[in-house]
Order: sequence, then C-alpha cells, then structure tokens
Amino acid sequence: MVGMVRQTGRPDRFTALLHRSAGAYFAHGHRLDGQGGVVHPFRLGVLVAVLVLAAPICRADGGLGVGGGVTDRIDGEGTVALTVSWLGAARHPWELSAGYLGRRERVERGPGPVTVFVAISKRLVWRRWFVSAGIAAIDRKSEVLSSYGQFYTGAGYAAGAWTLSVRHISNGDTGGRNRGETFALLEYRF
Repeated sequence: MVGMVRQTGRPDRFTALLHRSAGAYFAHGHRLDGQGGVVHPFRLGVLVAVLVLAAPICRADGGLGVGGGVTDRIDGEGTVALTVSWLGAARHPWELSAGYLGRRERVERGPGPVTVFVAISKRLVWRRWFVSAGIAAIDRKSEVLSSYGQFYTGAGYAAGAWTLSVRHISNGDTGGRNRGETFALLEYRF
C-alpha cells in the first residue's frame, strides 16, 4: 500500500521517493507525522475516498490543485500546511480539499499532533478575488482544534494557475478550547 512502512521499519519505494523529493523539509529530519514515520495509510485512504466520492459535485472540467504554506504562530510556533484540492469550473465553484497541518511541539498542554482534514466549501468569485466558506472534518482533536467538525473559510486571489489565499479552520466556539488554524496558502492548479 502506498505510504506504508513495512514491518522491517523501512519505507516502501514510493514513500522513500516522496521523502527524497520533498527537499529541505525532509532533509532536516522532519517527517509527515512529526515522529519519524509517515501519515497512516488508513487516514490517507479515507481522505482520497472522500474526495473521489464527492467529486461529482464539481464539474468534470474543473482543476486539481496542490498547495503549501505556513500556519499562524501559536505559542510561538508555526508549522507547515499542505493541501490537495479539486475546484469546479462554475462561476462560483465548489471546492473539495484534503490537507495536512504539521505537528507543533510547544503548545500549552503538550505537543500538538499532526492534523489531517477534508473540507468542502463554496467559493464566491468577483473578478480574480474570492471568498469561500464550508465545513471540514479533522482526524483527531487537539489543543488547537478541539472538535471533529470544523468550519473552513478563506479569502484569496487567483491569477492563472496560481492562487494565493488565507484559510481558517475553526469550530466557531461551538465546543472546547478551539484556537483554530489560520494559514497562508500558495496553490498551483493543473
């Protein structure tokens, strides 16, 4: 299975290639789960399945995008944000996203885990500017995101294949101490 670490403790060929090609981030000893391993294959499978099943909401001529960015600092520490998304081709398109928010070591009540999310949002477009709002689900609760159900909002500017946006995930104070995650995201759409 893609992304699995075999019982020998060595990653499979795809995972090894992914780690080699990810550049300086991985060269400094970082891994996708923040603990020296990779994101659990079941979580990746669930994210892919949700995106595939929800894809009919988007028109077939939409575009696939990949993005990367940084989160706002919480307790003096930021982290990496990575996304894969599908954007419909309508004037005000639906967007399906799956994302990864890296581990934080210094949050108030101990290390914050890696967070994986899936989201669906509606984008309202005016010229090249847009705002979006929708819902998201995360794979685990933490000090930063304290419930499984979240709101997913954003605003940005799209120029050709490139999009620069600010995104926010939060439960809107509907339960727990939910600080929320805000991140700047640069995306390239195919």
